[in-house]
Amino acid sequence: AAKEKEEKEAAPGQPRTAGTMMLRQKSKGATSPHAPEPKVTQHATRGAAKRAASEKPKPRKRAKAEAAFGNEQAPLLGLDVYQKDEADLRDKALGSPICIVRGLLSATTDDEDPFALPLLRRQHGSTKVKMVLQRPMSKPGWKLPPQTSALRTLGPYIDSMRRDLEENTAPEGNQLEFAANVDTSSDDMAPQLDALKALLPAWLLWQSSEDALRFVRQGVPGMTAPQLYLKRKGVWTGGHEENLRFSSVNCCHGPGSSRWFAVDPEHAARVRSLVKEKCQVDIYVDEGNWWPDPAWLRSYGIPVREGLQKAGDVVVLKGGTLHWVVCDDLPSVHSSWNFGVQCAQTFEAALERAALNDVIRYPNIIAVRSLLLDLAAHLVDQDDHDAKLLAVCSSSAAVVARAARRDEHAIKQARLGIEGEPEGALVIRCDGCGADLPVFYT
Repeated sequence: AAKEKEEKEAAPGQPRTAGTMMLRQKSKGATSPHAPEPKVTQHATRGAAKRAASEKPKPRKRAKAEAAFGNEQAPLLGLDVYQKDEADLRDKALGSPICIVRGLLSATTDDEDPFALPLLRRQHGSTKVKMVLQRPMSKPGWKLPPQTSALRTLGPYIDSMRRDLEENTAPEGNQLEFAANVDTSSDDMAPQLDALKALLPAWLLWQSSEDALRFVRQGVPGMTAPQLYLKRKGVWTGGHEENLRFSSVNCCHGPGSSRWFAVDPEHAARVRSLVKEKCQVDIYVDEGNWWPDPAWLRSYGIPVREGLQKAGDVVVLKGGTLHWVVCDDLPSVHSSWNFGVQCAQTFEAALERAALNDVIRYPNIIAVRSLLLDLAAHLVDQDDHDAKLLAVCSSSAAVVARAARRDEHAIKQARLGIEGEPEGALVIRCDGCGADLPVFYT
């Protein structure tokens, strides 16, 4: 496949109805309406936390503004590029750390196209979205100024995008707006979803028969179904891995493009230790708030990929690939979501990241072990089930069972109160057995 030097970005999917959902409700009595909201730590199981104990973060120091370059010179690589009619396209795309697939989609040219700005303005201009507010990227750094957000109407932002195209303008001032995470769960987004389903193969779609995330019991915006991302020149997404290292799809509908930078998964541990040592920053604790200089990483022997995603291009990304993205020319509309390749490697990586999240107190937005139980129930009914994947499911279930047995006496003695879960919690941890559970609100 050709090499070329050329983001993430998903509305709740339909929750799986099979199985019984358990909710934890805990309280020590009524609380004052003025009492501070309790802090919630979202965990994997105790066994997972124990395995990751060596990763426990030390007290954080102030990040260094700059760090000296090293003496090595790793290569600058391109993104893998494949055409839609290539033989074994699925295996090639899913096996690549990050690739571009061309020919599946076309650039938006018709004003009545589902992703065209005039249509989005007419049908969704009054929609309120949480606009990301960020400073323009003036230089790389491992500790960028924090991003904030504000609830704003989408229409004026689309007007600005159209003006950029028609009058060759660009954002000005010291603050950028980025219409990220535009939800597609409402019925009036059906044309956009239908267009994607009609053009993309099943192995790239959300909630398809090939997507292991269809077993997630509570859909998560930005993960289990598409969201839209409307970009003006200069908006950026800081360095990160995908949610729990699940794979992702990012479709550029145009008319502009986005520039991607990436580091393959096998180098992620080296990047983390290097940045901790040289800059006193944990790339997972500060995920999304760093933008590396590729030359600096390469000077320490870490290869970096760079590539341009043009209108009509579909980026397919392994979840463990570190990546950061910028819109560096014309405005563009993107759609993006996560999907789970149904194999052992997917869930080994997800459990590893869930255990790390538990240690660094980073929220797990889906309950991986609950998902694995439902997946196992599905696999045992299949004549050609994946033995390695079933073994991962079994091992995960054993972790929960061991914790339950260990805590049996404490569970019997426990006196649990009742209170609602804090707003926004998607996964909670049973105080008795240590299992992670999705939360449903009624």
